[in-house]
Order: sequence, then structure tokens, then C-alpha cells
Amino acid sequence: IAAIILIHPGGAPRQFSDFGCGFEIQFNGTTLDDKDTPSTLDDEYTWSYTVTELHDTGCDLSHWLLALCPEAFAAYLDSEPDPSFLITNDPGTTDLTGVKWNDILNGFVSGTFTVTLTQNFALDPNVDIGFKTGAGVVAGTIEGPSCVPPTPTPTPTATPAVGGVIEVLVDGSHPLRGSGGGSLTNGYIALAGTLGAAVVTAAAALYARRRWLR
Repeated sequence: IAAIILIHPGGAPRQFSDFGCGFEIQFNGTTLDDKDTPSTLDDEYTWSYTVTELHDTGCDLSHWLLALCPEAFAAYLDSEPDPSFLITNDPGTTDLTGVKWNDILNGFVSGTFTVTLTQNFALDPNVDIGFKTGAGVVAGTIEGPSCVPPTPTPTPTATPAVGGVIEVLVDGSHPLRGSGGGSLTNGYIALAGTLGAAVVTAAAALYARRRWLR
């Protein structure tokens, strides 16, 4: 069974108006359809929007357009409902490049529109949109695909391991422990670097035993 996974959660509705016409648009979220296969080559990412017309007289929605950045434009797979398609510089109306939902029926009140891409994109909080009415174009912004690559997470620099710890028993009963630094102070044998198989003696007649700790 194919898994439908939420990639980006939806956002709050936004309202835009001009020429006495107003529209509300809400980003419903982005979902991944993995097609129930181990390969990511057939993954589909669907961005969903709900558009609502806020005024009736003279404001019938003819079409609306969601701008797509170049990589998202190239990754376009499908959009619903039809007729919908890619367009460049939407001539004479919104002048946007992206997906256009065209020939919206008279009497439109509210509907859901989707665009499906073949790649996973980060979320841009303010992608340009335009609603074409008989009175003019109502412009706005909404969440959409971003072509700006995310800032890479810095790779932590590994700290080299320094030696081990040696426990030295004096006469088999009194422990002296290696601390690192190269000196014998207050009963501590200081060690630096990797000791390997060396046997350390602190003084004459000492019995030494290596104990390695991480």
C-alpha cells in the first residue's frame, strides 16, 4: 500500500483584494506519495491550496496562477483540476511564470487546487500568486516550493583521542592513575599520546599494570 506522508503542514488562510474584488487562499500542505516502492525516482509531491471568492458582483474568477521557481517548474508533473498547465510570463494578465488554473467556471465560490512535482522542495513562505477577474488582477503571496537550497548543517570536527589511562599499583596495593600532561604530581602519572604496549614505572620496585579507559 502506497504511503501518503505529510511533508509540509498547511498554513493560515490569507486574504487579498483589489478593484473591489477579494479572494482567500489557504495552503493545505504538501504530501509525498511514495508509490509503495523502495525507489525515490517515482515519488510524487503534491502541494494543495483552497481558494475562495469573497465578492460576487463583477469579480468572477477567470483563472489564477501560482509562480514556480525554475527547478520546481522543471519538476512539474501534473495539476488539478483541469484545464491547468505550465505557462511562462502569463501574457497580458498576471505576468507570472508557473502553473495556471484556467477557464474557471462562472459561479465559482470555493475549490481545491493541486500541483504535483517530482522532487521534494523546501517551503518558501511567500510565493507570488495572481487571481484574474473581469475587473483586474488581484496579487498576493502564499506558501509554495522554494528553489533556495537549505543551509547545510556544519559537520562537527572530531576531537582526536588522546592516549589512555594507566593505573600503577605501588607494591600491588596503592593506585596511581595517569592523567595526561607528562609529569608526576600528587600521586598522578601524567600521560600524553598513545602508550601502545609500553610499561610505565614511576619509581624503583613498582609493579605497573595498564588499564585503558575511553
